[in-house]
Amino acid sequence: MKYFPKTVTVGDDMECLCVIPKSTINPTDITYKIADGTAQQLCSPETPNLHLSYGTEYMSNYYVSDWKHMIAYIKTSYEPGMYLEHRVEIYNQLQTGTFPVSVYYKNTLLRTCQVSVISIDEDAVKERQWINEIEQNAWTNDMSVMKKLKAIEQYIYDNYTYTTDGIMCNAGAEALLFAARDLGLTARYRFVGPQYDYEKGFGDVYYHFGSAFCGGHVCTIITIDGKEYIMETQGHEG
Repeated sequence: MKYFPKTVTVGDDMECLCVIPKSTINPTDITYKIADGTAQQLCSPETPNLHLSYGTEYMSNYYVSDWKHMIAYIKTSYEPGMYLEHRVEIYNQLQTGTFPVSVYYKNTLLRTCQVSVISIDEDAVKERQWINEIEQNAWTNDMSVMKKLKAIEQYIYDNYTYTTDGIMCNAGAEALLFAARDLGLTARYRFVGPQYDYEKGFGDVYYHFGSAFCGGHVCTIITIDGKEYIMETQGHEG
């Protein structure tokens, strides 16, 4: 456990808390408790981020603090074959603050790290500001929730280009994700693989904020009144 510190100070770059060197430990025997359990997971705990991209077999994403006053994102992952197979990463720091991250083995607490974020990630803040500006320009008070989401789609397509501005599907998915959560809705990214089937869910992989794009199309799944809607947007060609 010497690789998992008791305290850590995080600046504007990603900080990785390495946990356990390569071993025969079953990845499901290692669990984490973040911010004393108040961190919000980006997808249902019953549907963990299981995928094969870049060798990672297990990944679970969280954000610390409430959505509109977020401190940072946390990613826990297991990647077999690496010297440090179990990892916790802290990134996209949006404001300063502190929170604990605890690691457990078979529900037994091994160690708690007290994390102090002392500076923000300027790129992450700029992305948040960009999406705020889109919302302000695209929305009117009399719009329904669905009309607001459709307005985000159309505004991005009308006002940005795919080539010159570089507003591709991953940026569009991020904007829709933020907009949905700003409206109090549940939303998540979905990477559309080459054999994806919308009805059956083949190729379903979850990503979020800055890691949505991995070589294919990305859309956003938004839940409204218990029904899931597939939404996507990007800048027009030009």
